[in-house]
Amino acid sequence: MVKYKLHKKGIKADIYSMIDDRGKNIFEEFLSRLQTGDKKKVEALIMFLLVKGSIVNDQKYRIIKGSDVVELKAKKQRILTHRIETNSKYKYIILSGFQKPAKKIQTRYINSAKVFSNEIIAGNTLEVQEGKNE
Repeated sequence: MVKYKLHKKGIKADIYSMIDDRGKNIFEEFLSRLQTGDKKKVEALIMFLLVKGSIVNDQKYRIIKGSDVVELKAKKQRILTHRIETNSKYKYIILSGFQKPAKKIQTRYINSAKVFSNEIIAGNTLEVQEGKNE
């Protein structure tokens, strides 16, 4: 189970961090693994998301792996995805809850990180759900 903690001061003010049921702060661990230049990218992106849409009570980042299968569906509650290139071997995606009018788009599966990153580069607004690898 993931709980949320509201930050009241600093660069993360008004941002909810994810804390799992073992008390581990997932967002803090994520930031601590990044190099200084990458931290600035993340902080700038968070500030952008605070202006453009709410990021509260939602997953804020995930690591994209080659085995990921992502299902895309049209729903009223959209998730706006942002790719962050870091100096590490991982690419991080920050996800934010973002209200947009529902559009009918074809449901499709993305079975590789490359295809997924191409969707992000194209500027598509996607709903992201982890699917089963079939």
